[in-house]
Amino acid sequence: MDIKRRRRNAETSEVSKNPSEIKKEADFSSASEVERSATQTDTVESKTTAGNEMERTAQERMNDYMSARNYSPQDSATYKSDPEWQALNRDLIRNRDAADPRMEKIDAYFEAKGFSPNDYDLYKNDPEWQALDKELVDVRDSKEVPENEMNPFNFTDADRARIREGIRTGEIGEKEIRDIGSHMRERSEQIVRERYEAIAKIEEERAEYVRQQIFAENVEEIEAIRVNLRELRRRENLIIDSLAPSEVTKKVVGETRLVGPGDNDPGQSYVNESDYSVRTVIRTLNGCRENLPTEWLEKSNDQQILAKHVNRGYFIKEGDITTIALSPGRGMERCAYHELGHHFEELHPEIRKLEHEFYNRRTEGESLKWLGFPYKLEEKTRRDDFTNPYMGKDYGNTEDSGYEILSMGMEGLYTGTHNLREDPDYQDFIYGILGSV
Repeated sequence: MDIKRRRRNAETSEVSKNPSEIKKEADFSSASEVERSATQTDTVESKTTAGNEMERTAQERMNDYMSARNYSPQDSATYKSDPEWQALNRDLIRNRDAADPRMEKIDAYFEAKGFSPNDYDLYKNDPEWQALDKELVDVRDSKEVPENEMNPFNFTDADRARIREGIRTGEIGEKEIRDIGSHMRERSEQIVRERYEAIAKIEEERAEYVRQQIFAENVEEIEAIRVNLRELRRRENLIIDSLAPSEVTKKVVGETRLVGPGDNDPGQSYVNESDYSVRTVIRTLNGCRENLPTEWLEKSNDQQILAKHVNRGYFIKEGDITTIALSPGRGMERCAYHELGHHFEELHPEIRKLEHEFYNRRTEGESLKWLGFPYKLEEKTRRDDFTNPYMGKDYGNTEDSGYEILSMGMEGLYTGTHNLREDPDYQDFIYGILGSV
């Protein structure tokens, strides 16, 4: 897949409201029922003609199906048994085979060798695979490449393996990653818009019930209206919960790849799991793991983590032991995402290579300056137009040095800090890493 050929320009847009502006009236532990409740309650009759439906691509129809039901790859056991999904998937396969006539050979190769697309590192050096892959690439290159080929919602695990290889060889850079991430940022903005629209619709329904209550003729009618109003409040609070940054980010990333521990995940290994004083730290780290790429977690499971409770969080890797120390209080979750960003940066050297390119582009011509109080005098940054000067902190600025780009970005996307909406370029970069590396 020639990623560099498939570039697109990201259009920036901004969401006008913040979920914190809406007062929550009840607490509910799960936001997973939101779109299902809205679907059950607010059924809209489709007016699309059969002719117009056929004009839409198979991928668009599949995307609409998955979005309407709030499905992600983790729900495969559910949607694969749905006849509607099966019909859409058949259309998608026919569409793929029409565009890539050699795909049947690829499928036959996988079946004969016992490989799946996830086994890229195993089959990438097989001359037979390389010949089949070149044949397929030649077919693709003979046509105009559609703009949506950079869309991470179409990626397979094999595509991401190729992207990682491309980063290592220098064929793919931070520009391509931002192009990928722009699709995810736009999707996140769409999700937020749709959920605010759902809240607005609930407000309209509430106003209508209040009007009916005024003209109710008996106690039974009033009680029925009150039941409906309580249901509206429940739905509204579920939607508000789903507007939390961690929920929106999890949904977007989950539409591109598996997130959270897999079915057979043994769990993260902690050196001091039995230590009562760090149970809160471990519980917070495990909570963050629920929202992160499954591939990343599987790689992390091989590491021994020493959890600590300290005044100022930090990450350090010494030999076989990785130390993740979190600061106490309400900011512990923010600190957890931040330090996990450093952890995954360590596990995926491709990320540091990308950060190096991104950092140098953004800070070109910038001189080092002290971060200011309460930081030590030797803690310096290149400020650029980052929404937080700590994002530009300097650790030597090489492909092997540390950065604060991913760590601050993950903290921002998952907890809503640092006003990342004001920096779409930065958002695109972080989303691109989460969706493709």
